[in-house]
Amino acid sequence: MSLHFAAICFILIICPVEAQKKPTGPSEEALLLQKNISAAIASNATFFTVPSGVYTFSTLPLKITNAKDLTILIEPRTELIFYLGFGVQFTNCNNVSVVGNGVVLDSEHVNYAQGTLLKTEMHANMFTSYLIDVDPDFLVPDTSKDPFSRPGAPQGAHMVFWDGDIRCMIPHMSSSPIANGTLVNGTIWRVALNVHTKQNPPIGSLVTIFPRRGFTWSSVNCSSMTYTNISMYAGGNEGFTECFGEGGNTYNSVSIKRRPNTSRLMSINADGFNVDSVGKGPTIIHAHVEHNGDDLFSVHNRIQIVCSVVANSTLLIMDLGQGHYEWERWGSVLHAVREGDTLKISHFGSAQLLAMAIVSMARNMTSNASAIQSCLNTYNAMLSQARVVEPFINPVIYEINFASPLPPSVLTSNFSLVTLPRRSSHGAVIRDSVFHDGAQRMGIIGGTGLVLENNIFNRSLNSVLHVENEQWALEGDVGITNVSIKDNVFFEGTIDVMSGSANVVCYNNTFVVNGHQAVKNTC
Repeated sequence: MSLHFAAICFILIICPVEAQKKPTGPSEEALLLQKNISAAIASNATFFTVPSGVYTFSTLPLKITNAKDLTILIEPRTELIFYLGFGVQFTNCNNVSVVGNGVVLDSEHVNYAQGTLLKTEMHANMFTSYLIDVDPDFLVPDTSKDPFSRPGAPQGAHMVFWDGDIRCMIPHMSSSPIANGTLVNGTIWRVALNVHTKQNPPIGSLVTIFPRRGFTWSSVNCSSMTYTNISMYAGGNEGFTECFGEGGNTYNSVSIKRRPNTSRLMSINADGFNVDSVGKGPTIIHAHVEHNGDDLFSVHNRIQIVCSVVANSTLLIMDLGQGHYEWERWGSVLHAVREGDTLKISHFGSAQLLAMAIVSMARNMTSNASAIQSCLNTYNAMLSQARVVEPFINPVIYEINFASPLPPSVLTSNFSLVTLPRRSSHGAVIRDSVFHDGAQRMGIIGGTGLVLENNIFNRSLNSVLHVENEQWALEGDVGITNVSIKDNVFFEGTIDVMSGSANVVCYNNTFVVNGHQAVKNTC
């Protein structure tokens, strides 16, 4: 042990251990705002003004439910403050316009742990741990207590290393899930990975450790929404999310950034944008996403699993999306299936199309014990082959009857996947935006018909823009087609197109690697 480290330990042994910071509860101003906006919606108002001010919602979301044909004008110099996992939630809304005027979303307390690496420990039993001096102004990475005891992601909370001089993530140091965090003394914590890693970050590197919880700005079963001039400085999970509904939403001049003039290294704890199973994908223009804890953006739909063949024209199908979000049960794509819908049935792994089948009837079997057991058996078989990572939590299960018998390729397939093209997030447009320094991928295009045009991508720990479905995570269209990627600039990045994708066009994209610039017209 160095004298420097010994001195730190000696000093900190006598200092009290600071517990996780607690929520303060909602302010009177926040409660009044919720009351007034709910009343405006109930009276079918077409215009509502949010007066300038700071609204601390703490452990309450700001709920905007069943709003139609409404403009919400937020006056300048307004902040909405939430505790970890809470944010603004739009549900069952149509044609709502939010004019943000620079409204700020921030956290009541910072949503992650941040500190300095003191020592790397390699263990014989094939895992790695780190001694970290954790900044007391942030969370402490105590995996015996919330939020790190319930990190909100299948792999657990993640850890990233940073170059403190330039305040950027260290290249080639991947975002790694942690197994546990335990107090050594004072502010010194031992954080262990659940794997052995070859990563050897320099001593003195900065570290962030972040759970995933709840939502920040969420649109559930919404359509024709417009969000303008909104600034997000913190969020316990993904930034702007939308799922279900007809979609066709627009995000104009929104940003996800670190709060200026602070020591914070991160903005939000997960994806910048996450679009899941809407009818039409969003239009995102003049956006800016930086220093977030996962992918810079992801556009996809949700994949369902065939549990069993009931008859030659009947399948038992489950959706594991219910357990995807820890605090709110958004629902399921299966609830939207109706007579006359076409379902796409594909083979797991190869993504080979097996059938396009027309629905004649859909029956909810979620509470049926026999159906649950059948789906659990299939899930366990897939899990044993490392084919799925989503947890078997609150699965939604439907028995789907089809208008004609299914082909033998469906009836005899070991594992089949199902998607609803009507909820494929098709036709998304991302244009004139800047994305940089994410903790995972530059982006995931998992939907059909997406246009990516005139954007700048600059660094991410996984420096690849992926055109792919993630079958193991049950996300993405199985068989991606008609994607246009043109006139973008990629710094230290590449494009990877999944085998089997059709009509993916790349044109006039500029790639800058180690200072060398090249324009390419291929993917």
